[in-house]
Amino acid sequence: MVSEVTDAVLRWCLAKIPAWLIRYFYGPDKIAERVDIDLRSNNPINISFNVDVPEINLYFYINNRSPFDLTLDRLLIDLWVDQPTLKGSVLRRYVIPKGESINNIYFSCPLTSQQQNQIKKQCSGQLLSVPVSLTITAYLESKIGMICVDNLRIDRSDVPCK
Repeated sequence: MVSEVTDAVLRWCLAKIPAWLIRYFYGPDKIAERVDIDLRSNNPINISFNVDVPEINLYFYINNRSPFDLTLDRLLIDLWVDQPTLKGSVLRRYVIPKGESINNIYFSCPLTSQQQNQIKKQCSGQLLSVPVSLTITAYLESKIGMICVDNLRIDRSDVPCK
């Protein structure tokens, strides 16, 4: 109860203070530490070979624990399946209110024949035999300027490949 009141008072105060003064006490690095980025919990990675255009789909989750509303400006993705497989980006802007999270950030990429062959080599039955590794860099806008969450590493095992 006390922490909720403290958070509410802090947020109210920060809304009234000029951005340049907030930046002096509450810098971009501190905000970046309060932003959690991960793959969402249910079906975060879908690799589909048996469709007209083979593709990979990723679904992300972002939790904003900072006292500021944030806007995802872009999310840069480097995906490895045993070796570098693809690079991509999410360029759609998402608003992430202070103290809230979103889990509908979606990335889709058609797979070239080389990427398909590389991934299929790692398929043992219905699952990949190696983890999928992602390196993520996110740029978020805030009241005090641009925030960068840099070189976040996410690994997932037992990824289905169908």
